[in-house]
Amino acid sequence: QSQTREKHVAAVQRRFLYCKLQLIGYHAKMLEENGTLLPTFTACESDLLSTSVDVRKYHVKALDYLVNAMSSNKAENMETLIQTMPRLVLCVKDVNNKIRSITFALLIDVAEAMKRADCEIKQPDGSLAKASLALFFAVMGGCLATKTPRMKSAALMCLAFVFYHYREDADAKPELLRVTQQVETLATDKNPELAKANLGFLRTAVKIMDEETLKEEAMSILEAILPWASYVHNRFKLRVRAVVELLVRRLGLEVVQQRMPKGKEELLQKILNSEKIHAPKEEDSEDALGKNPMEEDDMSEVEIEEGDAELDEEVKQELLQQHSAIAAVGGGDVIMQKNPKPKGVKRQQTSGEKPSKKAKKVTKAKKEK
Repeated sequence: QSQTREKHVAAVQRRFLYCKLQLIGYHAKMLEENGTLLPTFTACESDLLSTSVDVRKYHVKALDYLVNAMSSNKAENMETLIQTMPRLVLCVKDVNNKIRSITFALLIDVAEAMKRADCEIKQPDGSLAKASLALFFAVMGGCLATKTPRMKSAALMCLAFVFYHYREDADAKPELLRVTQQVETLATDKNPELAKANLGFLRTAVKIMDEETLKEEAMSILEAILPWASYVHNRFKLRVRAVVELLVRRLGLEVVQQRMPKGKEELLQKILNSEKIHAPKEEDSEDALGKNPMEEDDMSEVEIEEGDAELDEEVKQELLQQHSAIAAVGGGDVIMQKNPKPKGVKRQQTSGEKPSKKAKKVTKAKKEK
């Protein structure tokens, strides 16, 4: 086991951690009964961010097994989960899609464990608080108070996913309103990574929020997202339009117009001109509430992907028309030629191009003959 931390033995790491994962999966209940679950959980959690991406998924999956076997009535178990949550939030930003998927599922398991818990947890200030779903959202919302945009954006992604999962839970609705108001204050931050996460969370909030609450918060949401409609990079225009479209579907065009900030009425018309959405429909509301927020399910997001594909194709065609790359013999470098021609074919002179010295000599010799 001491050699598994070295990077040059990646194969040994994978095999060892896979065997360890299988043992934890089969004997997690026994670890809880013997009192060795917390030390095993701490060992996996401590190596969560220090290991390479190739083996990190085994640590995350092992934590998932241990959380499912963990007793919710022990205060030390819930305190350990709360201390682990910041590390889990950062795993959402992992480059591996499988790790991100396992982390989202693990966050749901942690929320379920705290929801069914029946114990009091000692907070950092010394006070006691009952473990509950509201406490889970409070701890997750505390990640928004950090200084790094990466941590804030990862926390918003986690909150959007967990809120969508508990969209029918009565305990989650007041927490959704509180976090939404907190996100509206973060909209003034000019960091693109954080702004993208803000728009994603607000889109999820518009989907799952009660209609009456949404009417009250519509003006604040519009004030938070409309400044990004003029930002040309990272497709922010289409992301803003996606949120505005959902507001129109949920509340209706007249209600949204009444809650538009002063001087922004023309901007609303420009955003909606490309989409034939003028009144709320029951099927639109059901579709908006019945989809996973982590999927790119809006028409605007579909257009984003299509636009990227068209742009890539246009760039490829333009590059093919301008240049033709020919690999150099032996070296592997690429030589760029303006007008390449196949062997044995004479190159025709184009209009406006000056003749070469050799062509001038040939023309002069023909005239002399």
